[in-house]
Amino acid sequence: MMRAMKSELKACPRRRRTASAALAIFALLLTGSVQLCLARPLRQTTFPSPEDASRALFAAVQRHDERAVTEILGAGTDLVSSDDKVQDTLDRERFVQKYREMHRLVQEPRGVTALYIGAENWPFPIPLVSRNGAWRFDSDDGANEIRFRRIGENEVTAIGICHALVARETNPGANRPVPFHGYYFRTLSKSAGGFAAIAYPALYRSSGVMTFIVNHDDVVYEKDLGPNTAKAASAMTTAHLNATWTPAESMP
Repeated sequence: MMRAMKSELKACPRRRRTASAALAIFALLLTGSVQLCLARPLRQTTFPSPEDASRALFAAVQRHDERAVTEILGAGTDLVSSDDKVQDTLDRERFVQKYREMHRLVQEPRGVTALYIGAENWPFPIPLVSRNGAWRFDSDDGANEIRFRRIGENEVTAIGICHALVARETNPGANRPVPFHGYYFRTLSKSAGGFAAIAYPALYRSSGVMTFIVNHDDVVYEKDLGPNTAKAASAMTTAHLNATWTPAESMP
């Protein structure tokens, strides 16, 4: 399976390795973090044309109709809602905005029809397929595509880190720290407890607010060090924490 996945990724690297911002358009599609519990199974809706299918999806998302979206995408997919209702609403509004901005249907060489939305020409992960004149969204294919895109995004991040490591070793001033996703990371001097590391924002209240310290027990603590975060965090050499440091809330 992994060999087949790598083959597909190599065959279409430009499409797989896309900017992560595009994936945030539609949280309805993020596998692993979204689930829908329904009282009874639903039969997937089919349409006379791909245009009808895309319009129906747009209308269902626009009116925040989770059941209709599930019927359109397929009841077997966990692609409809998350526990964060506020974020769900924002993501759906973003999808509606991008669909209104631009949408088009393209018949792909492999025989499916893809929906593209927004000025960025972002390909919707779930393609449309036809059987006996009835069109539907192929949720199984879409789940694979979402996985491929996630792999591609992770690979892009890994490639960027590789380049940063080379730059750090070969360029003048290589010892100067470089932020990663808005944060500086470094290890602290070993104490009696063992390993500890600190992460602090490169630009306070711009790239981040809280400073984090993790200890050898894999417990992460956080504290707002204020406008002088960079200076205070840089001066820290050990992880001797007082009561002002509190356990960081983990994301679900």
